[in-house]
Amino acid sequence: ITTLFKRLIIMNKEINYLDNVDFAATVCDSSGIVLYQNTKAIQRDGNVIGRDLYDCHNAKVIIKSEAMNTDGSDLLSDAGRIPGAKLLELYNDEKYSEMPGALGKALQEAKSIMARTSNPQLADFVLDKAYFAELSALAEETGNKYIKAYVKMLIDSANLKSAVRTLRMNKDADFMKNALIDGGNTETYRIIGATD
Repeated sequence: ITTLFKRLIIMNKEINYLDNVDFAATVCDSSGIVLYQNTKAIQRDGNVIGRDLYDCHNAKVIIKSEAMNTDGSDLLSDAGRIPGAKLLELYNDEKYSEMPGALGKALQEAKSIMARTSNPQLADFVLDKAYFAELSALAEETGNKYIKAYVKMLIDSANLKSAVRTLRMNKDADFMKNALIDGGNTETYRIIGATD
């Protein structure tokens, strides 16, 4: 009981701190469920760092399920800014403007690419770039150097994975250029150059 009490005191201090900071703060559990949001985060209408990852996941499920003519609704998550079933409903009704942030435009573009090319990887690139562009903008809005550095590190990590995947698939530099995301610590041209 003493250990639990100490944890509650620490947690209370952290929440008091987050209530008084000048940026949106959200605490999520490991599955992305929001446990706490400070006033700034709540005022942002749920547009918090971390939740748009699930929107990107849901968008990929929707695009790929449609391309494969399967029902992927059991793979949708409600941990994003919009519940997965609601996003699917808006997508089916082509109400892209009602989707949060840049998600509607990205889904429209991904759908168009799938219709033209039947290549889910190209659709993924569009959705990933939109996700990271939005994440970068959110990080900039906080003005917090640690959050901005963290987002740059996430982009670098995604780019490294894309570069390795491209090499393993024996794809060319143009494919890699489409896969890489701007905004990390390492310029995309350097990554491409390092893989030649």
